[in-house]
Amino acid sequence: MNPAESTTTTTTTPPPAEEAAPSALEARIGATQARYMAAVDEFGDTADEVAPHALDYGDALLCSAEESTNAFSGDDDDDTLEIAFESLDVARLIYSRILKFAFARVPSNGGSNANTQRMRSNPTLDDAARKDARKQLSFAHLRLGNLAMEGDRFEDSLAEFNACLEIRYGARVRVRATC
Repeated sequence: MNPAESTTTTTTTPPPAEEAAPSALEARIGATQARYMAAVDEFGDTADEVAPHALDYGDALLCSAEESTNAFSGDDDDDTLEIAFESLDVARLIYSRILKFAFARVPSNGGSNANTQRMRSNPTLDDAARKDARKQLSFAHLRLGNLAMEGDRFEDSLAEFNACLEIRYGARVRVRATC
């Protein structure tokens, strides 16, 4: 081989930081935000169909805030936490409403007198849907408790964790602060 014909290797430089592919968490946030906004546009802010998307979006934002928590967190984290709270709270409200109307007051003998009304299961919500709504509501309270801890609001956090346990285990479970 002739020295003038030596092989040369070329190196490629990595793309600039602004062109780097988003992390898995950033991609999750983008995808859940898109689904949440599409559900809001299609069904309205507080429709039952919006709840799972609001919960997923709030959870993704909270995961991002938890991942980036440090002593120098600033306005971006505050904005992220506020949006996470709003999304999780919307999910909590919707799931609470779903479960509240899972049982409807209906007349027991055809009369409209309040004394003759009793609780009867709402036929539009089957057992599997009711169980799923309880699970999702419990998760919303859990994540709201985590979010309250991020903001050093320990009393609020404790209340959310207690609500989570109460829904999850169906009994009054109380955890109290010992300090």
